[in-house]
Amino acid sequence: GMFVRLRDDLDADDFTADSWEVFETALDAASDAVAALTEHGEEETSDDALDAARAAVAKLLDGVSALEFADPPEPEDNHNVGRIDYDDDEKPRPSAPSGGGTSATPTPTPTPIPSAVPDTTAESADAITAETISEVYGDVLETSWYASDVAFVTAQGLMKGKGDTGTFAPEDATTRAEWVTILARLEDAPAANENSSPWYQAVWDWATAEGLTDGANPTASITREQLVTILWRYAGEPDAYVGGGVPDAPQSSGYTDSAQISDWARDAVAWAIERGILQGDANGLRPRDDVKRSEVAAILRRYIEG
Repeated sequence: GMFVRLRDDLDADDFTADSWEVFETALDAASDAVAALTEHGEEETSDDALDAARAAVAKLLDGVSALEFADPPEPEDNHNVGRIDYDDDEKPRPSAPSGGGTSATPTPTPTPIPSAVPDTTAESADAITAETISEVYGDVLETSWYASDVAFVTAQGLMKGKGDTGTFAPEDATTRAEWVTILARLEDAPAANENSSPWYQAVWDWATAEGLTDGANPTASITREQLVTILWRYAGEPDAYVGGGVPDAPQSSGYTDSAQISDWARDAVAWAIERGILQGDANGLRPRDDVKRSEVAAILRRYIEG
């Protein structure tokens, strides 16, 4: 299947032993998880099995991204030597010197490490606005509803683009680990470490110790109700009904899909709505939808400026 082809397309000798071991372990786990799904009919497949398969495949993607070449090519010139590259919300690191020739093996994209932030001096931060954000990210137009929000979180050094592509990927989902990493930056808590395995371990340990998360599924996409619940805990679990609501009828009751809000998230969702942090749209509140990066930027800005 596709996992066999992936292994065949790569040569272990091209990569460091440690990174190849991480990749192989993730590949085997993903292969086993997907194979377990195919052994049963669709009606017999449990949600836990599906979640396990998704998590295994996500870990495999991390493993592919983390592959490191054993012997980088010699530079032809000094044009890119010492340049700082950033991945999605990643610590800066010196880029590998550019080399000549091509290889049959594609260069893997480094694992996103949402720990480092751009060097935003006061002058450069002031220059990042909704009107100039398209100069920073080619996929964020100044007319986008989220342009000012993306400009804000970028200027504050809380979020940044995807790799060196010059894009923000506003429609991409956000993982649980990425969200707590953003909060860790806001708190000036321990940063993610590109040399640790996995990269988010330090911030994940911090978030778990602080009671922000139960420590489960760090690489899973985070939903809207999960995100505001973690934010509510980060804020100290403030009174969710300062506007006069009662537990049985939070402000979310005005939305057509309010019944979809999980019981454990109701206080947090009510608080977020009262504060203007969480807003619905023509489709309702969408509490169980994955949060897009554009939405994360908007929610984060409303929280900070609120």
